[in-house]
Amino acid sequence: GRPPVAVWLAGDIAGVAVVYEPGNYPTPPWSALLAASGPPRGGPRAALGALKWKASRDRQHPATPPHLYLETLATAPGRQGRGVGSMMLSAICDEADCRGLAVVLYTNNPRNLAFYQRFAFTTIRTDALPTGASEWLMQRQPNHTRFGRESDRTRHDQMNRWL
Repeated sequence: GRPPVAVWLAGDIAGVAVVYEPGNYPTPPWSALLAASGPPRGGPRAALGALKWKASRDRQHPATPPHLYLETLATAPGRQGRGVGSMMLSAICDEADCRGLAVVLYTNNPRNLAFYQRFAFTTIRTDALPTGASEWLMQRQPNHTRFGRESDRTRHDQMNRWL
């Protein structure tokens, strides 16, 4: 995999992005247990339910087209609305375009739909979570017309130093 990206502003974490390379998601079922930081809040039944949900979601995760999987895009509450998330997502989309890859993500916050649509994401599927809330699978196709000029390739090289 690749390490998470953190954006620091004035000595504080302003945002975090976790992206998986093509073919590296879904992760093995046991990896969720390794990532857990302690006993599940809801007890063993809740943990089992979460693992079943993850297994079901992973079985339905699209295998094609080859894509970057954006697992997490988070901005610190005090930094929201200031362009941090847009900056991170723009860099991820630029990388995907340069590499000819789609980008796939899940969101369960309806307010995020318009944000992702501004970056050319479309809803592929809507599922119900065990809590009854909705979760949207979104995908962005690569923009093959970008990065054709030398200046664009230079921008991508600079962006790669950030990612």
